[in-house]
Amino acid sequence: MRMLVTGAAGFLGSQVVRAAVDRGHEVVGIVRSHARAAAPEGGARLRLVEADLADGQALRRAAADAAPDLALHLAWSIGAGYYDSPDNLTCVGGSLALLRGLADAGCPRVLCVGTHLELAPSDGDMAESHPVAPRGLYATCKDAVHRVAGAYLAPTATSFVWARLFNLYGPGQPDWAFVPSVVRHLLQDRRCPLTRGEQRRGFLHVRDAADAILAVGESPIRGVVHVGSDDAVTVGDLARRVGARLGRTELLAFGAREPSPGDAPRVVPSTRRLRVEIGFRPRVSLDDGLQETIDWWRTRTVGAA
Repeated sequence: MRMLVTGAAGFLGSQVVRAAVDRGHEVVGIVRSHARAAAPEGGARLRLVEADLADGQALRRAAADAAPDLALHLAWSIGAGYYDSPDNLTCVGGSLALLRGLADAGCPRVLCVGTHLELAPSDGDMAESHPVAPRGLYATCKDAVHRVAGAYLAPTATSFVWARLFNLYGPGQPDWAFVPSVVRHLLQDRRCPLTRGEQRRGFLHVRDAADAILAVGESPIRGVVHVGSDDAVTVGDLARRVGARLGRTELLAFGAREPSPGDAPRVVPSTRRLRVEIGFRPRVSLDDGLQETIDWWRTRTVGAA
């Protein structure tokens, strides 16, 4: 089929593009800038289009020109401090302009990605029916797109699905995220300040996340689907696994930082819908994924030095 993928050069988007091309799909990838982003791999089956979420008209034109069978909207302005950045408001406007363009083009199916931060804190696994209580501007804006998109597309012929992401990691992740931050500190023989490390998370490798996104998009499933891992570990245990692989556990300074106000004690999804209705199972173990991530950063750290 023909797919439109926004955020095609991003951490998750580049993996989605690569997996879609490998499956034989034709992909139209939207990137913010050819000059600022490395092009994802795709060969003749991939065509890149430059459009920013701040430019609603360009997004609507891209949707009309692509005339996709499936649209995967992954783009958002993400960076250090993005939780309360006003850029989130721009992303809402661009997302809704894109959705309007896709509906006008008669796109049969649209998948948008959300975030676990839309959900209320919980002591147990979070199912799709879990109460919604967005924390911060980023999560509130994501939830707003979900609600408006659902209401707008409901009377149309477009099938809509909202894929909430939970704690991804892997090669290519920005260095402000938890896993690459720990890896880089230890590779550079620097003390790594951490909380006590008691927070529990389910970490999903980015390649598995890309496969899951494609599997959900290619299916007829509607509504909300949680994309993540229910194999929970503490962030302290994860940091120790990285430290053991690098022989630098003495640099892990547990208790040197206090958890941030929005740092929930437990964030673990229920993946029943992903497993039962989609038939998806992760293929990359946490230990293998951490080693791959370490090797990726080791190459870049040595090169930079």
